[in-house]
Amino acid sequence: MEKNQSSKFFSVLTTLLATTTSLAATPSIQYAVNMQDGGLILKESIVQGLDLQRTYRSRSIDRGYFGMGWCSDFESHVKFEAKGMLRLESCQFSRPQIFKLSPSAARYTNLSDSQDMILIKMGYYERRLKGQWQNRYDFKGRLVEFRKDKASYKISYNVRGLPDRITRGSQALQLSWDPLLDLITQMKWNHKKYKNKYTGFDLTQAQTMDGILLYQYDDLDNLTSRKASNSHETSLSLSYDREEDRVLSIHARCQERYRYSGNLQRLVASVIRTCEDKATRTQFIFNKKKGISPSEQIHVTQTVLTPFERLSLNQGVEQ
Repeated sequence: MEKNQSSKFFSVLTTLLATTTSLAATPSIQYAVNMQDGGLILKESIVQGLDLQRTYRSRSIDRGYFGMGWCSDFESHVKFEAKGMLRLESCQFSRPQIFKLSPSAARYTNLSDSQDMILIKMGYYERRLKGQWQNRYDFKGRLVEFRKDKASYKISYNVRGLPDRITRGSQALQLSWDPLLDLITQMKWNHKKYKNKYTGFDLTQAQTMDGILLYQYDDLDNLTSRKASNSHETSLSLSYDREEDRVLSIHARCQERYRYSGNLQRLVASVIRTCEDKATRTQFIFNKKKGISPSEQIHVTQTVLTPFERLSLNQGVEQ
């Protein structure tokens, strides 16, 4: 099955499966699985001491500044479409957001959210969500300023049109690029350099504050391994369904096994999560049949497995 960006009926994630923030000097990692399409979503800090992240999506066919499937907080831009439409692409969304020009011609409004608007200002476009500005773009559609967690960041660009400095107050994250490819090869923050390595367009090595992260992928560019040299950092190994391109298992400090059945009208997805001597099964039922109420469209149940059920699973017996 080929990767795609099509909008799924629901975008439901399991409860955040892992968060590592045990040491201040260790970048955090968060990951989850979209139980509707079986795609992995992983977020990790870019550099220690700066609240910027890169996000990996196994279902993505996009190539970002950190390689295939990756996107960062400072990758966002607007494109102008025909008939007064504007297209916003950002890591915040699994698919582009479409805005329509208002009759007053002073703003664009998101077709999916009337509180999400892009205002036309003197010299730039400003995106506002629920009255608060989020991003600012120049008239080329490039992101030049954005907010995250109450902090404001400004972006400057090099002659190639790529970001070379991201400034927060008096501090700046400096970016260096591959001479031929639009891939970040080095970042400098607080006098420390963080280097990245790639195989083709795949990010295969990233330097952290006190170690190295190694990444491996399958031939569909699915992330299959994230190995940390620092024992305080989280390492992951993953497997996928080759036919449907969905996550089947995640092995980390806890183990998760995923199963999917049904069709587009009624999908049943479940995850069994085992941590030490406890195992839980969470099942999601997605119902797209016509005429049902919103409360019937998603049904979630969670049970704690008995020792016998755990033993049966370990022996490969289907329950």
